Order: sequence, then structure tokens, then C-alpha cells
Amino acid sequence: MNTHYLSYILCMMVASQGLFGIELDSTVRELKEKGDSSLQQNALEKAASYYVEAYNADSLKHTLTAETTRKMAVAIAWAKHYDDSIMILNTLIQSNPNDDASRTELARILSWKGDLKGANEQIQIVLNHAPQNKDALKIKADLLRWNGKNHEAINIYQSLLRDENQFDTRVGLAHSYVSLGEFEKAQEIRSSTLCSLPYQEKELKELAVRIDKEQKCYQKRPIKHEITFPQMSYFKDTDSNEATRLEGGYTFFGDNFTVRSVYQKTLAESDTQKAHADMLNVDVSVPLDNNWNVSAGAGLQELNGVDKTITHGAISHSNQNYSLYAGLSKNYLTDTAALINNKIGMTTYALAGTYSITDTLIGSANYNYRDYTDNNFANDFIVGLRYRYLREDPFVDVGYRIRYLNYDRQSGGGYFDPERFLSHQFYLSASKQIECTTISIEPYFGHQSYRRYALDHNDWFWGGSLLLRQQITPNIAAQLNAEGGNYAMGQTVGYDYYLVGGKLIFSF
Repeated sequence: MNTHYLSYILCMMVASQGLFGIELDSTVRELKEKGDSSLQQNALEKAASYYVEAYNADSLKHTLTAETTRKMAVAIAWAKHYDDSIMILNTLIQSNPNDDASRTELARILSWKGDLKGANEQIQIVLNHAPQNKDALKIKADLLRWNGKNHEAINIYQSLLRDENQFDTRVGLAHSYVSLGEFEKAQEIRSSTLCSLPYQEKELKELAVRIDKEQKCYQKRPIKHEITFPQMSYFKDTDSNEATRLEGGYTFFGDNFTVRSVYQKTLAESDTQKAHADMLNVDVSVPLDNNWNVSAGAGLQELNGVDKTITHGAISHSNQNYSLYAGLSKNYLTDTAALINNKIGMTTYALAGTYSITDTLIGSANYNYRDYTDNNFANDFIVGLRYRYLREDPFVDVGYRIRYLNYDRQSGGGYFDPERFLSHQFYLSASKQIECTTISIEPYFGHQSYRRYALDHNDWFWGGSLLLRQQITPNIAAQLNAEGGNYAMGQTVGYDYYLVGGKLIFSF
């Protein structure tokens, strides 16, 4: 994504000719020629430095043509001086808003920088009045592919290949097929693609390596059936609460709906009591037009032999810029023996949303109102910001969350029910794929304060989670997870805790 070598070679040949529409100032000419010479020697850093100096020296004289300035800006971007390049191209566009060539290069360089949202906005402006612009269409297809919209990308790649058999378009198409698990099509494109330049040989080798690697580690798609069994977790906290959960699930993926079913058995105990609970739940989700989705479900929970009904429903919407969610659920708490024996039920009304402020900065907000069967209720607010620090493997996000939670009273029902709970949390979320293994971690720390049973608390907290997933075959995956910490809202009862678990996933 960061280097487009074909554009580099073609542009280098043109830029080194030193052809200008009008005579250049001697200082500008000298700096420009030094940049051309450095570019011919593949000294990208030196070339970028000379081109920036030439542009600045010409800022009042305006003797550089728009075409020459644009090519200098692209060469500056090859040295990863993206901000300088973007500034120059924006200046060209401000002086001529119909300069599609500069706007297309701006979109390309924004994508190299990782600003896919900004790149898409620029390329869409070009396509709105020049829908057949091939350079813009190629960048649009690449952006769709990098955003995971491979079917849409394939349609554009194929339309471009009907007119010309272009190397970069063929390679982009092959990568989309790899992402969709259509390895035979990707291999056919790789085998039939001819290369004449060194960078093309390199890209074909990288494509071959990716096909071989992902064919071994790929989770077969499209999936019609998924079985999760066995799934087991063990929970323990500093108040002697222990709980073991055994679970199995089945999911059917239809063309226009998804059905999920799960059975869960919980065995819980503490120093003073024991309890067990069983749960069977089925839900159906249906996608609607314009990226809306609805889901609903129902089930039974058995708490020490007493049957209870559970229900839930939700509606959600998402697009490239934001997501919305509203949900309603009723269930019974089974985290500890005391909660099972007390048969504490909870009805939750939930609202949530996210918004992409930029391509790398995402804001979120959540509100939950909880109504308990022991005549208690709570209002829970969470607002957060997440910054995508690294967008390619390894993926790294850093973020901040502020949470305010207030219960009406301390009911003694066995769950953590503070008044005026306030926490500030900082976290890092990272994942890395090594061969067929994916490793994800999320450590966090922060400060919390609250009042409970007329006592005030002010504490620092820490914790984190770890997930390991191994794709054993295209149809079988194994997953292990662990989490723990002393964050009071990390689990239901408010004590320091840890939890470990694992499951097998069969897809076909």
C-alpha cells in the first residue's frame, strides 16, 4: 500500500527530462535538477529534500508548471514525506478544483499514509464527474479491497481488465480472490500474469507466498454451519467465588438470515454455598436494506431447578462512518452461587454508537439502563476514544474510556451495586498473526472511585486479556482465552478475579 512502483518508474523517466512550460528561476532549476539526479539514482530521501526546497523557492515566483509540481509531490511521497506531498497537492487543487490528476494522486498518497477515509473522499470527487477515469477506478478498487469489500473491488478490477490487461489491476484482483478464499482463481491469475520490471517480479513472489500461507491457515468461507464444542471456562475471585461453565453452540448461516443456538451449564460455589444453572437460547438475525440488521431471541434458564424465561431483541445499523445499536434483553445472573440462589433477574435497555472522526480516530458512546428483580436499578454511561496506531499486521489500537455508573441502592443481592462510580481507563489493543496463529492482547489501567454502604473508595486498577486462536485446518480452529484484574466493573461481583477458557470451532 505504501509504494506504487510502476508509477514510480514511469514518473521518474518523465521527471528526469527537465521539461518545463516556461523558464525556471536559476535557484529553482538547480534544486529541481538535483532532485531529478537523486531520483535517477534511487536516492529517494535526497530527491524529496531537493524537491521540497525547489517548491518552497518557487512559492512566490510560480514558474513550476502544475504537471511538474504534481510529479515532484509524488516523488516526495515515495520518501514517505506524506505531509509535504499532501500539502503541495492540496495547493494545486485549491488553485484548480477540477485538477483530477492532482486529486487522484492525493487520494493515492492518502491511502499510502493510511487515511483510507480521506482517500475515498477525494477519489469519489473525481469519479462523480469522470466516472470512467481508469486511474481513479483502480484506486477506488484498492480502497474497497483494503476495507474488506472484496466483492465490490472485484467488479471494478474486472471492468478495468476488459479494456486493458494491466499488471497492477491483475495483482489487485488476485489479492481480492485470496481474501475471499478463492485460491484457484488467484493462482490462475498469478500464473498467467507476465512481468517485465523488477518490482513486478517482487510483487508476484509476494502474491505467491500469500496464496500458499493463507491456503493453509484460511477459515473456509462461505460458512453455512458452525459448531462450537466443547467450550469451557473457569472463573475465580478473591471472595472465594468459583464458577465453571460448559457450553456448546450451533449457528446456521442462511442466505438472508442467521440462526444461533447455545446451551450453557454453570456450576458455581463459594465457601458457604453451591448452585447450578442451565441455559438454552435461540436467536435469529436478519439483514435489512441500507445496512440495517434486526435480531430477536428467547430461551430458558433453570436456576437450581426453577425455570425462568429469557428474551432479547436488537436493531443495528452500520456504514463506513458510524454505527448505531439499540437493544432490550432480560436474563438472570449466574456468575456466582449467591446470584443463582438469589435468582436475580436483570432487564437491560441499551443504546450504543460509534463515529469515525478520522480514518484512525473513532469515538464511541454507550448507555445502559438496568432494572433488577430485587427492586434496584442503575444508569450506566461509557464514552470513549480509540486511535488506530498501526493498521497492518501487527494491528495496534490505543484508547481511553470514561465510565459513570450509579445504582439506586445497595440491595444485598450479591452483585456489585455502587453509587456514583466513576472510572478513567486507558488501554492498548494489539493483535499479531504468526503463520496460522493469531495472538491478541488488551492490557489496561486506570483510576476508579465510588461509594458503597456509606464508604468511599478511591483506587488505581489494572488488568488485561489474552486470546490465542489457531486455525488447525480450513474447517477447524482452536481458541484459548484468559483475562483478569482488579477493575471493579471487570465482572459482576466487584472483586479481583481471573478467568480462563477455551473452545473448538468447526465450520463447514
